[in-house]
Amino acid sequence: MPWTPEFQLDKSSRTISLVPEDKTQLATASATAISRLLSAAQDAGAFAKLSNWPGEKFPVIGSPFTFAIDRAIAPYFGIVTTGAQLTAFVRNEVGQIDGIWLVKRAADKPTYPGLLDNAVGGAVKHDETPFECLLREASEELGLVAEAAVPAGTVSWFNIKDSRSGLASGLVEPGVQYVYDLEVSPEVELRPEEPGIEWVKLLSVEETKAALKRYEFKPSCAIVMIDFFVRHGMINAENDTHFAEMIPRLHRALPLPVI
Repeated sequence: MPWTPEFQLDKSSRTISLVPEDKTQLATASATAISRLLSAAQDAGAFAKLSNWPGEKFPVIGSPFTFAIDRAIAPYFGIVTTGAQLTAFVRNEVGQIDGIWLVKRAADKPTYPGLLDNAVGGAVKHDETPFECLLREASEELGLVAEAAVPAGTVSWFNIKDSRSGLASGLVEPGVQYVYDLEVSPEVELRPEEPGIEWVKLLSVEETKAALKRYEFKPSCAIVMIDFFVRHGMINAENDTHFAEMIPRLHRALPLPVI
């Protein structure tokens, strides 16, 4: 990392301190300092994948003041990322969950192209709550009104980026996803509203499980999908010998601030 003057390194304690020039406007000055640092890293070619910044801002969780950085930068600093994910499902005539709406990411998506997503999902921006994020993403991606979505807890993990991520392989990204369920009528037909989606389909529970086993899901969405099956009793101790190990892996304790 080509550290700029706003950063002070202490090799003996292995710490890096951000000391912005303007201490009267810490949030603004800190954001400017980090942008300057990452621009220097881009110019130096320090990180091959640090080239496309989507412009979405992630909150720096644990900061003593409101502070946000670009979404693309977060994995390089080990900042906990947050998102909201919606599983949309239908029931059959006897009340059993019979189908799950899934989205296939377009082949030209810069991250995880061609993999499967939950019906709706996205990063929680620095100026919104998880539910506000969910409503925004549902409208943008599917034109779906999702006010009836039911909050269903969280999942958390350490995601090690691989070649499918579109980012540098080996980056470790701690994350928390706020999960929601939405039962929709069998008569509802969901359709994509943005170009980053190849298709939206209603798959059976068995088809969805088979896609999970073939590693066809984006990693974070796979975890959300497994959590959905656990919460609704479709994965349990009777049908999966790894059940007891699975539960804590869906809810990892992160040694980093999450609020």
